[in-house]
Amino acid sequence: MKIDIAVIKAVGATKSDIADLRAEMRSAVAEAKSAIIMWVAGLVFLAQLVPTMVRIIEKYI
Repeated sequence: MKIDIAVIKAVGATKSDIADLRAEMRSAVAEAKSAIIMWVAGLVFLAQLVPTMVRIIEKYI
């Protein structure tokens, strides 16, 4: 993060450039959060589903 800020200062970024960068970073964080939530929800669903499926399969074996 410090390196990124140093590069921005060296290039001569304006306030609007920094605001755009902040918006992009917030968007990326929001996307990462939603992806993590979806993965966790999927894993919880599968954790509930797998034992039931194993019992059903065992009946036919």
